[in-house]
Amino acid sequence: VVWWKGLSNEYVYRSEDGLRAKKYRIDNNRRSTRSTTALVEDCSSTCDPPRTKNKLVSVHETSSSVQYHSECLYKHFPEEASRSLVDKMQEPPYGSLFQTIHVPQGGDWIVEAIQHGTLMAVHDGSYQPDLDPTVCSAALALGCSATGRRGVISMAEKTDEHTASNYRGEALGALLHAALMHVCTQDETSTFQPVRVGCDNMGIVKHARDYKLALPDKQKQADVIRSMRAVIARLPMALNYEHVYAHQDESRGAEDLDDMEQLNVIADRIADNQL
Repeated sequence: VVWWKGLSNEYVYRSEDGLRAKKYRIDNNRRSTRSTTALVEDCSSTCDPPRTKNKLVSVHETSSSVQYHSECLYKHFPEEASRSLVDKMQEPPYGSLFQTIHVPQGGDWIVEAIQHGTLMAVHDGSYQPDLDPTVCSAALALGCSATGRRGVISMAEKTDEHTASNYRGEALGALLHAALMHVCTQDETSTFQPVRVGCDNMGIVKHARDYKLALPDKQKQADVIRSMRAVIARLPMALNYEHVYAHQDESRGAEDLDDMEQLNVIADRIADNQL
């Protein structure tokens, strides 16, 4: 039970559920003791409580009377500003993955696309040892088949010349995508549809499809692949992986490429630029 005053200070309200309230007025002519004053219930029926609580009130309530005792100011905390998907991406545990983000409208359309089954995603990796043998990169290109919106996310990782490779970059792309899907699907009240995902590395496609299977002994880049698989296992919807052939723009014009092939071209270029 909560007792409080509204802005007018004229009445004291009592509510058990916050939805309906009984209204009392302070009767200064019926002071019971030095420290308490009688409250008289208003004759009207229960009412909608005022939205603004100005002061919380302490009372002594018995079966036959209600005594007003004291009050204190009610501190109003501003409501948390709604956070966009991009805001959530930059928080733990995945914030360090999403290094470069170019997604319009705060990225909230990505969540809507998953809910409607219209999200397409293609990830790619890059490694150019002549630039730096210790660095590889990954990029994720996103598109909505219903609205035509697109966005890209990319990252680079510096390890050592024995660890960095093109295959690791490809695996990082899969991890990047899985992490984004996990951030997008935290609302347990929503329903999410399967997502169409493409990659031009068949080995990574198989690892993503077979995420429940054990990894072979001495699997290369096992740390990234295990992380990717663990995140996929936590998703509330399926990832429908498919192989997309790389560099299709070298033999065909952009207008002849389907959506997934176009996204692959974008991911490939962004991954190269991230190095």
